[in-house]
Amino acid sequence: MSSSDLAILAFVAFFLAFFGVGLVFLRKKKAERIDALTSELDKPLPADAPLPPETKALPSADLVDLFGDAKVPKASDLAAAEREAVLARANEGAARRAREKLEASGDVGGDRDVDQDRALSAAVAKEREASARTSQAQGRAKDLRLALTATRDGLVGRLQKAIGGRAIDAAVMDDVEAVLFGADIGARTAERLLDAVKKKLGSRELASFARVEQVLREEAALILATVKSTPLALDGQKPRIVLVLGVNGSGKTTTIGKLAGQLQAQGHKVLLGAGDTFRAAAADQLEVWAGRAGVPIVTGPDGADPSSVLFEAAKRAKLEGFDVVLCDT
Repeated sequence: MSSSDLAILAFVAFFLAFFGVGLVFLRKKKAERIDALTSELDKPLPADAPLPPETKALPSADLVDLFGDAKVPKASDLAAAEREAVLARANEGAARRAREKLEASGDVGGDRDVDQDRALSAAVAKEREASARTSQAQGRAKDLRLALTATRDGLVGRLQKAIGGRAIDAAVMDDVEAVLFGADIGARTAERLLDAVKKKLGSRELASFARVEQVLREEAALILATVKSTPLALDGQKPRIVLVLGVNGSGKTTTIGKLAGQLQAQGHKVLLGAGDTFRAAAADQLEVWAGRAGVPIVTGPDGADPSSVLFEAAKRAKLEGFDVVLCDT
């Protein structure tokens, strides 16, 4: 074997070794990125995290919770609310200066006459009204900031953060997979959504994050279309007792809150029963939903017998003529 052949063999061996080391390195980095992203998604919210403002306008049971749509506040709404708050503060400042000017003119000239007193009273009233408008505008801007924070931290927000403006290709699918499986939608649903994205990606139909979101929406709609659902039957003898069952974390309490708001809006007289007496703050969570829906609730002490709490709820519903009792478990 000639020296040139040996040189070629040495070069090929070096190239293969370099390629193998590089491949191992890239796979290790990919695994570390997925682990880091998954750990970030699994972090619990801090105990002092701000909660969304209480409102009686409950979301409907559609794709709003999963992806968000036109019903969810937009960044433009927040910008308009902040401009309104700035304008309100400016008007309040002008009203305060006008009131101070009237007070100063009275101090210089001695005793004020009747017209000056009337003008000062009107200025004080105008300042109070401007202050109230400022508080209202600032409160609306704050509520929108909280709402947009919740939207940003949802599934779509996490996907957009994971992709980070990179080109949509096979390299980012690991991050998309980590987000989907880290979301509270179930492994089977996450796998189906991921497969839909991969199929579209294989046909080179995905060119932007907007297309990723569109594919996820379309596949989620197909999944929901296969679910057989019937309206909640409230006919027959009243009160109707609805016992909501499910494993922890499946959304029982949230579903009860939405049902309460929906039934209340339809004219039904609704009562909630806090039968989950063992999970920490479960009754408190249901009380928040009762306040949002504007319906009463029956609770018991922590650790009490759940059946006794629900019995009291059914007893009260019968005595006070409620149409339906929604029981948490």
